[in-house]
Amino acid sequence: MIGIKEAKRRLNISDSTIRRWIKDGVIPHYKLGGRLKFKEEDIDAYIAANLVKTKSEALPTEEPMSDHEGYITIDELAAVNKGIEDIKQGKYVTLEEYRSGKRP
Repeated sequence: MIGIKEAKRRLNISDSTIRRWIKDGVIPHYKLGGRLKFKEEDIDAYIAANLVKTKSEALPTEEPMSDHEGYITIDELAAVNKGIEDIKQGKYVTLEEYRSGKRP
C-alpha cells in the first residue's frame, strides 16, 4: 500500500486532482487509520488503462485481440448513456465552461 503523496507522484497529478478523483470514484482507495491508502497495482492499472497509443500502435494487426480488449464496461456504458440523456435534455456546458468549473 502507498500513501497519497506517492500516488500523486506516480500519477503526476496535484493534490486537488487526486482528491477530486477520490471523491468522484475515479481511482480505488482505502481509508486506514484515517489515512488514504492505495494499492500499487490499482495505480498501475489506472495508468495502463489510460495509455494513449501512437498511430502505429493503433493500427490493426494480424494478432487476435484478447476477449475484452477494446470494449467498455457496463459502468462506462451507463455513463455514456447518461451523458446522451443529459444532452437531449439540454443539460450540458461548453468545454470552456467545463474547464472553468461549471457543471450542468
